[in-house]
Amino acid sequence: MSQLFRDEQAFVDRLFGAESHLHTVGAFEGANYQATGYYRPQMNCLMFTRHDEFCSVCSEAVSQIIDLYSRPAPAVGAASAATPP
Repeated sequence: MSQLFRDEQAFVDRLFGAESHLHTVGAFEGANYQATGYYRPQMNCLMFTRHDEFCSVCSEAVSQIIDLYSRPAPAVGAASAATPP
């Protein structure tokens, strides 16, 4: 299975290697296992290929979600104590 993924990634690297928009953020058609109707933010994105890293847009989105859920929870009653009656 790993060899299959490596072969596929080599094909994608050759396919996109000479593209001038390879690292451009935009709306590239083809995502969600569909050739049309769904868009990905960059040409080579996990939404399109089994690339070994997130594109810059997905990386930022994942970071924001991790930050959101890794913040400490507010102390119980802290909001009501800060608000005057």
